[in-house]
Amino acid sequence: MNSISSGTQLRIFALCASLAMVLGSSVAYAAPGNEWASPGGDDALTRHSTLTDINKNNAGKLQLAWSMSTGATLANN
Repeated sequence: MNSISSGTQLRIFALCASLAMVLGSSVAYAAPGNEWASPGGDDALTRHSTLTDINKNNAGKLQLAWSMSTGATLANN
């Protein structure tokens, strides 16, 4: 038989879940460099880039560099 009461087990579970949330939310933001660790840039999905090639002065001059067709089509209405 288990010597820990269900109330104590629930408290331990709540403590572990709280710690997981706190530790998970303290993820470092985008690290300097050219690579993103995840689709959002980092584990916190900040979408922040430390690159400086594009700035306020040249952003308006950007043009389409490439595109790709997935073959997907819109559903018929």
